[in-house]
Amino acid sequence: TQAAKRDRFVMQKSRFEVSKEWARRVYNSGRFQSSVVVVICINFVVNLIQAQIFPEDDSRQNPTFYWFDMLLTALFTVELLFNAYGHWFWKFARNGWSIFDTVVVVGSLVALSPLERFPGVASLRILRTFRILRLIGRIRALKRIVECLVVSLIPVMNAFLI
Repeated sequence: TQAAKRDRFVMQKSRFEVSKEWARRVYNSGRFQSSVVVVICINFVVNLIQAQIFPEDDSRQNPTFYWFDMLLTALFTVELLFNAYGHWFWKFARNGWSIFDTVVVVGSLVALSPLERFPGVASLRILRTFRILRLIGRIRALKRIVECLVVSLIPVMNAFLI
């Protein structure tokens, strides 16, 4: 009776644990990951176009790129928060891609903040272009290709030296 109540209480998951499991399932779902890949590709294309046009601060195109940057940074921030909450703490902290995502998102947030006016902070915008590297961790076939290339580097270097 008392022991049964205590056992039932111990076996029930807290709302925190239930919400973490939900966030983890959503984050790991194919639909969510596919959406992230689409957002990464859109971000890459926008960065390419911006680099080609290189709009002046007072041009008509500059606000468009600014709002794209704001929207995409917000989407990446939400994605990072889902990942961090669903995999908190050690699973998130030990994952190299999660750390990479954190650095890119924090760098993007700082570059969009009023701190952008300080010297060197504007150079954090370069981190936005590295978001495309996140695809390596998202697409299994691409990840496998990169792993094979890395493994083949030593034999290729040995052949080159001979």
